[in-house]
Amino acid sequence: RYIEMRERGIDSVDRVFNEVGHEFQDLLKLVSEKTDIDFSLYKSPTLKRRVARRMALKGQETIHTYLELLKKDSSELNTLHREFLVGVTNFFRDRPVWDALEDIALPELFKRDADAGPVRVWSVGCSTGEEAYSLVMLLQKFCADNDIDRDFRVFATDVNENSIAAAKQGV
Repeated sequence: RYIEMRERGIDSVDRVFNEVGHEFQDLLKLVSEKTDIDFSLYKSPTLKRRVARRMALKGQETIHTYLELLKKDSSELNTLHREFLVGVTNFFRDRPVWDALEDIALPELFKRDADAGPVRVWSVGCSTGEEAYSLVMLLQKFCADNDIDRDFRVFATDVNENSIAAAKQGV
């Protein structure tokens, strides 16, 4: 279906969303209401690419017809919701951030209230866990390198239940 749409000239996300007015916002509102997740501040080009892909796979040529399909088909709405939540993760992704964490944040964090109990770190939007596990590795290395005998805890959360299930496996 995707190839067929390209052959008919619907090969660009911009063309799919050209002059759709409020319908894209209506689509986001529908998905947000059904899933209790506000997608209005997500990157619009990313969401549009994912909507266009689903439209192509479902044989829908206009945002209007796809929106009508979403109103009737809860399984497609759930599929689109999962498409919106596709996580991007890798071990030690965005290396400069990890370097700053190790060089600046962790020394400050561990020198504060050494008797206050474990250091707690929260990995928000942990996806399938690679970044949360990277945090654990970094914390272990930091404590070993600096001869620190202090416990720590890493809490990891994500709105995508499938991602959390994968992260819990520790694979």
